[in-house]
Amino acid sequence: MSKAPLAFVMIAAAIVMVGLVALAHSGLLGKAETTTDLYSGGPAHTVTLDDGSEVSVEPLEVVESAGYMSYDNEEFCYAAIIDNPNAYSARMAQVCIVGEDANGKKVVDASSYVVCPAGKQTPVANYVSALNTVESFEIKVLVDDKVWTADAIEGQADITNISADIDADLSWADFTFDLTSSYSEKVTELYTLVFFYDEQGRLLGGDNSYASNKPGQSIQRHISAYACEHASYKLFAVPSEYEASE
Repeated sequence: MSKAPLAFVMIAAAIVMVGLVALAHSGLLGKAETTTDLYSGGPAHTVTLDDGSEVSVEPLEVVESAGYMSYDNEEFCYAAIIDNPNAYSARMAQVCIVGEDANGKKVVDASSYVVCPAGKQTPVANYVSALNTVESFEIKVLVDDKVWTADAIEGQADITNISADIDADLSWADFTFDLTSSYSEKVTELYTLVFFYDEQGRLLGGDNSYASNKPGQSIQRHISAYACEHASYKLFAVPSEYEASE
């Protein structure tokens, strides 16, 4: 599977999600906690948009997260929902995850990027290498002051004709589907995601892949994912790369 790059950058705002996870085939929800970042000057601060205007922005918030260990106990598969309460879009939000084992030793340290359109909630998911079983984890959403845009990132990506092939032991899943994008040509890459849920509809975790779709184009896509014991699943497609205005 094609996965998100690992990277770290100076940041402008951060929200922390602390989560607990059980062993390989279950996951628990996290508890959100707001923090003040060193570079932000406080949760709300002024940034300069790509059109030169100065505006006040609030931090992005992780409103839900969960994760589980893969069947081979070598990967941690997490999913989260990020809320952007602002009237402006973050064209490159960094999602950082740190996980610890039962002894408090750091066993996961990774990050990826996603586009967070104004006023919307964005699902994210990924799997990352784990040196040991993850017992607790923390997710930070970091946004550099330079990546806020005045552009309205409008559109959507529709997923239809889903075909699922899930192993009998629920350890692995393959999904084939048609993906149609109505985003503008500035959205150059999409994430395709799968979220897994338990019988009560609680998030357990998830996984992702990349897709390149031109506006209006419908293409058959595929996700192979580490799975877990679950009652249901849902597929998403969200922008992962966006070209700023000149």
